[in-house]
Amino acid sequence: MTITYCDVTKKPIEGATTAYSWDIRKYRYNTILDKDLSPDGQATLEEEVNKEMQTKSEFNFMEHKRILQEKLKELTR
Repeated sequence: MTITYCDVTKKPIEGATTAYSWDIRKYRYNTILDKDLSPDGQATLEEEVNKEMQTKSEFNFMEHKRILQEKLKELTR
């Protein structure tokens, strides 16, 4: 059995799966770039990105992608 660890929280993702259904949503993990994120880790990342994006006067998708990459690198050091 392979244990998948969240790169943000550094905790194992119990019963990790990439399949999605409402019943197993707390076990789902996503991979962004080369990092695996648990639901808690992804929530942390999204919170950091949203904080940064709220300081902008308008939404720019390329800016969002850049900030996402920066925050992901910061959180996974």
